[in-house]
Amino acid sequence: MDNQNKVVIILILFSFVFITNIHGQVEDIPGAAQEMEEVAPAEPPASSPAKKSADAYTSATQEIDKAVLLYQELTANGHVILENIYFDKGKAELEMESDSCIKAIAEMLTDHPKMKIYIVSHTDNKGHMINQMRLSQQRAAAVMSALTDQYHIDMDRLFASGVGPMCPIATNETEQGRAKNNRIELVLQ
Repeated sequence: MDNQNKVVIILILFSFVFITNIHGQVEDIPGAAQEMEEVAPAEPPASSPAKKSADAYTSATQEIDKAVLLYQELTANGHVILENIYFDKGKAELEMESDSCIKAIAEMLTDHPKMKIYIVSHTDNKGHMINQMRLSQQRAAAVMSALTDQYHIDMDRLFASGVGPMCPIATNETEQGRAKNNRIELVLQ
């Protein structure tokens, strides 16, 4: 059976997967989903050009979506907590896992050239207050540097500020709470 006939069979089976009963409710036809899975063509091999192209498109779309979602939340609330900015404990160097979030911030700022933001870093309350204030300032500056150095965002649009442990959003008595308190937020200027 050629691929064109398989597609027709899949479409026919798909159209019969759900049937509306007398009361207007949707019912599943037992076994129809299994038949569709058996007939469906396999995914292209990972090394194929089609697969690489699809993966690149998906990745680019997800990055664009991150920037759009970031913009929507920031403009709706005036601030947004960045969930994917990572630092080693007690350090101010960005971890590589932060790259996609930094890229999304840069894309948002590129798409909205008049937007100005504060980059605000928070810490938990474990340690000396002066050290926590210094660490939070260094972390905010690290995010700002990544945006200016890697993505050429104008420094006049950014302001880095560290507030240490002064604005917790969770208890500092548990590890989970401290993890929530160690965060970076963007705030509209």
